[in-house]
Amino acid sequence: MELEPVASGGTSAAEELVVLPAMTEVVVGTQRLTFGLLDKDGTQLEERGAVVQLYRLEGESDIPRGQYQANFYRFEVETPHVHETGEVHPHLEVRGLYRVPNAAFDAPGFWRADVTLPAVDGRTRKGSMAFLVVEHAGTPALGSAVPATANRTARDVQDLAELTTRTPPEPLFHQVSVAEALQAHRPFVVVFSTPAFCVRRLCGSVLEIVRSVALNVGEKAAFIQIEPYGIAAARNDGKLVLMPASREWGLRSEPWVFVVDAQGRLAAKFEGLLTPEELESALTEVTG
Repeated sequence: MELEPVASGGTSAAEELVVLPAMTEVVVGTQRLTFGLLDKDGTQLEERGAVVQLYRLEGESDIPRGQYQANFYRFEVETPHVHETGEVHPHLEVRGLYRVPNAAFDAPGFWRADVTLPAVDGRTRKGSMAFLVVEHAGTPALGSAVPATANRTARDVQDLAELTTRTPPEPLFHQVSVAEALQAHRPFVVVFSTPAFCVRRLCGSVLEIVRSVALNVGEKAAFIQIEPYGIAAARNDGKLVLMPASREWGLRSEPWVFVVDAQGRLAAKFEGLLTPEELESALTEVTG
């Protein structure tokens, strides 16, 4: 189970927790705040009941901006693995994250989150993470129209391996483009994920979570996977080159999952790990 530090976080000599932010984009307003916790010996913690105190940093002042409960969510994900014989076997991965579902950020600038984790032995462990809150999102804003991306589909290639690094490819992710889903006024989910070349090593798990939800939802929504990097350049040259679709959607990290309603407006977005329940809840809002 791994969570990669993707923003400024850490621990001091007086602290006993390392807090690993799991987001690169924090925007003024209300949004989910996710992180992982390591004990001072490097052990990942999975205890419930972390308390998060937010501070807005202004000069030498730390201005308290709210206290929140962060619960740990643990889930098992089966990812496919193709052996040399061609057989596909599922590999079980255990993932998890601490999540504050609705943290409020009232101003841009630098912020700090102090995390307190009471222990069963009475020892209270503490840690903190600092991060930047921006005025406007780089990715599409909630409620805004999403880009009409003309990503390639199964009709445009002879082999789905040209479209995805998932092995084996999942056909349901490559039936329609974003532009086609928008034209059809159909709710859809688009996931930017690259199982083979993911910098944060979360893409495979996130893609399988989306797939599990897609199999339950059926025809109520379309599901689209887009590789954020050029597959040929990654496979042949070892270079991660952002695809035009990634630039259209303002991506600076991966994976991302976006939920779009029938009017083409962004209803929800998730950076990094998400729980199946989060995605199911967002889909219920747009499919009824």
